[in-house]
Amino acid sequence: MIIFISVYILVYAALQFLLYLRLRPILPQGPRFKLFLAAWGIIMILTPPLLRFLDGQGSAPPWAWPGWLAYCWMGFVMVGTYFSVVSWMVGGLTRLFMRRKSKPLTRGLAFFVALATVCTMFYGFNEANRLKTTRLTLETSRIGDENGPVKVAFFADLHLGLVRRPQILNQLSRIVKQEKPDLILAGGDIVDGRLPPGYASELILREMKARFGKYAVLGNHEYYVGALQAKEFLKRSGFKVLSNKSVVINDIITLVGLDDPGRQGWSPMGVTLVKATIPKGYTILLKHRPVPPPETQGLFDLLLSGHTHGGQMIPMRYLVRYLYPYVYGLYDLPGGGKVYTTTGAGAWGPPLRVLAAPELVLITIKPKPKPDLQAGMPGSSKNLE
Repeated sequence: MIIFISVYILVYAALQFLLYLRLRPILPQGPRFKLFLAAWGIIMILTPPLLRFLDGQGSAPPWAWPGWLAYCWMGFVMVGTYFSVVSWMVGGLTRLFMRRKSKPLTRGLAFFVALATVCTMFYGFNEANRLKTTRLTLETSRIGDENGPVKVAFFADLHLGLVRRPQILNQLSRIVKQEKPDLILAGGDIVDGRLPPGYASELILREMKARFGKYAVLGNHEYYVGALQAKEFLKRSGFKVLSNKSVVINDIITLVGLDDPGRQGWSPMGVTLVKATIPKGYTILLKHRPVPPPETQGLFDLLLSGHTHGGQMIPMRYLVRYLYPYVYGLYDLPGGGKVYTTTGAGAWGPPLRVLAAPELVLITIKPKPKPDLQAGMPGSSKNLE
């Protein structure tokens, strides 16, 4: 933890300094302003880990604005650094052709970075609070006509806690109630802070109903904030938590829920469980990270995951795509089966999203049409002219 905090402080301080260098041509240059910026930067760096520590001790302030402000500044620094790098590249190419430095160009690029960052922030706030609904239809021969179709509502990464409040959850709950799914699945990172009994999000989640029930798995953030209290919150919200367990639902769906191992990959216990499961009907694997190991492929029909947030915002989207090839959407797996990775319904850290809208996934699993055995047979009507 000490190493993580040290790296966090060094990287965050470096990003703030780079952004200051880019914006310096349009900022006041007096010593008092510089002292203010230094103090502001230190406070913004220390606030997130301090709030996390207080939350873990049960002493976090009841108001959300300090965390919201600190994470908004983090978003501003990340987006601003991205545009700063772009502006330095543009400025370098321009000076290469001009063969001399240009003070108006330097100031102009600084104004561009400031304006682009502010506009991106406003866009990101708006996108982060507009839930989209993604609809998928999957056909299978594992479900008979008498049992299908089955509608599944799937979401992940709400990150309910210090900063993320129930606004987006209200939209999600309203759509789920309208759609009346047969099964509701939560793919981890629902809890990201201490949530006492009676918390507003708990009441909203409890109102969601499905005839086959509600199931959830834990993500890495549930383990960061305390797996036990996260499980209790989910149970109070009406979810059955599958921690390396499987359940057969009405002989139609075999649902396997795997714990997040706290790293990129699968735990040996999870692999063993998948191999030992005797499926009935359509097999769904519910696991937070979209990392299907080769030895389990072909043993399930659909893996539902989150974690990536679809990159959430620039510049993180480029790093996330590198770390997780199945970053967002529906993919066919080489050994059989499919994986769907959702962008998630909430936001971690900065409360904004850029070109990675929060989503609720509605999956309709229906029986595959049976071939017409009469077609092509001698004397059938389809062969008569």
